[in-house]
Amino acid sequence: MKIIVNGKAYVKEYKTGVQRYCIEILRELDKIVDSGLVEVVVPAYCEDFCFENISVVKYGSLSCNFWEQIELPRYVKKKGGILINLFNTSPLLCPGLVCIHDINCIKNKQYYPKLFSFWYNIMFKNACKKGKIITVSEFSKSEVEKWYGVEGIEIVSDSYEHINRIESKNDILEKLSLQENRYFFTLGTVQKNKNIDWILEVAKRNKDKIFVITGYKNQEINMDLENVKYTGYLEDGEIKALMESCKAYLMPSFYEGFGIPPLEAFSLGKPVIVSDIPVMHEIFENEVEYINPMDYEVDLEKIFDSKNKEKILEKFSWEKSAKKLLEIIRKMES
Repeated sequence: MKIIVNGKAYVKEYKTGVQRYCIEILRELDKIVDSGLVEVVVPAYCEDFCFENISVVKYGSLSCNFWEQIELPRYVKKKGGILINLFNTSPLLCPGLVCIHDINCIKNKQYYPKLFSFWYNIMFKNACKKGKIITVSEFSKSEVEKWYGVEGIEIVSDSYEHINRIESKNDILEKLSLQENRYFFTLGTVQKNKNIDWILEVAKRNKDKIFVITGYKNQEINMDLENVKYTGYLEDGEIKALMESCKAYLMPSFYEGFGIPPLEAFSLGKPVIVSDIPVMHEIFENEVEYINPMDYEVDLEKIFDSKNKEKILEKFSWEKSAKKLLEIIRKMES
């Protein structure tokens, strides 16, 4: 049976963790499937991209969300097959297999516009009722199961190896007047669950230290501090350079379904400081420094440097995740 992948992730202008997940899973899936078995369907206005064995089909021209709800299910009905949605969202008419990365916008509605949370709740309920659910961590599995009363969720986790393919663009350090190992770095969409306020409050208390924040801004936050540099959205090569050269990577989030950036930094040999929340313990065990995301009185000189990096890194692999996804799809076919 034909496997049809919702290519919405390729339409987005900037990469989030969810988009990275789609792109890297498909990159690895392309290596293990027969030619012609899998199609990635995107709107006609999507920029060109290609695979070795996976076909890319351009179909329909509606704006992204309407395309997903109207033209994508029309294509699936026309072609027949299993629809795979790796980007949280899915068509109501034929959800197929859906990866729900987390339910942050449902559990923590105060962080999101009301209409956004309302719509995602509708999609998640529909997917849990009509489709097959996968997710990225044991934490997210337990959250989705409890919230929506669904069973049989399987885990196809995120990973980090893509960071090794990226060429560092070290000129970003000069552009930002940064010195190696003299600043703290954080990456992610600037929104309330990421708790950027923690970094700003800690920066106020540590005026001798530099903090660099990179990511697309989803909310307005006053970053007018001399020792805080907000870069906005950067290219992957610039992000890798900042990550490689930082003193430590910070992730003070209130809620996460996984956490690709701290795992990327960890794989590059950087000390990592993360919130004391369940999913971070699931990923990093006792190999990073944990902080209370509500406590701003922290000792940033107390940095835990892992001696067992391989123990953590060997748990994750895009290749393993792609193989697991294919196994799940084959079970759906039988």
